[in-house]
Amino acid sequence: MNAVAFEALVNRLLPFVGSLLVYPKESKNMMGCITGGTAFFVGSGQQRFLVTAEHVIREIEKLRCERDIVMLLCGVNSPPTEISSWPIHSRDDFVDICTIRVPSEFVSDALEKKFFPFPDQVTEVEKGDYVLVLGYPAAHRQCTSNTVNTRCLPHLVSVADAGPRHFSLADEKNKREILINPGLLEYPEYLGGMSGSPVFRIRSNSEPQFVGIFVGGGDGLHGVCFCSHAYFLLSTGGLDFGRIPPR
Repeated sequence: MNAVAFEALVNRLLPFVGSLLVYPKESKNMMGCITGGTAFFVGSGQQRFLVTAEHVIREIEKLRCERDIVMLLCGVNSPPTEISSWPIHSRDDFVDICTIRVPSEFVSDALEKKFFPFPDQVTEVEKGDYVLVLGYPAAHRQCTSNTVNTRCLPHLVSVADAGPRHFSLADEKNKREILINPGLLEYPEYLGGMSGSPVFRIRSNSEPQFVGIFVGGGDGLHGVCFCSHAYFLLSTGGLDFGRIPPR
């Protein structure tokens, strides 16, 4: 895929992806972010929910026991929305997926975001598939006193292996590159902040298909990444615990 086609694809999918940022409640500016992750906006009929990695929410809950914090949902060219009170819908730490129920009064237009239609049938990824991971690494986050530029990191990688719990992404031939990089940013050694990023299977002459959630990875540009299967999710925002493999 050439850079022009890749950029068009990313611009098409980016409105469904936001950044989760956590700040001390007493913070007076946007420079004191404690932790964060990526969230995927999903809708199905009357159901609307965010999908992220369960360990992101677990870390936020741990911080909440230690101090007063706020959780913000960030979009584009607009003030973030506080979602500290939004309820957890479903979660499982083994496959590392958590869903958050979106209140009916929330208007996503304010963040210049929209909800990805939950597919009638969730695709199972296969070894050798090419997938697009779309999220916001902490290393690319740029904060000033009153603004935060989260700076998305999209990358197209191949599936090295698909197991019952996760599938892995590996750059076995050292060909991974950043095709969109206007700020000439280095690829992060550690992909903190990307957790919760949606993963889409990309095939020529086919629509992008939601296949997973990024849950971890590192070791730079050619490191291995791990993703949980999207088929663990139900259209209601719940998890299909019958499909989750035993521990």
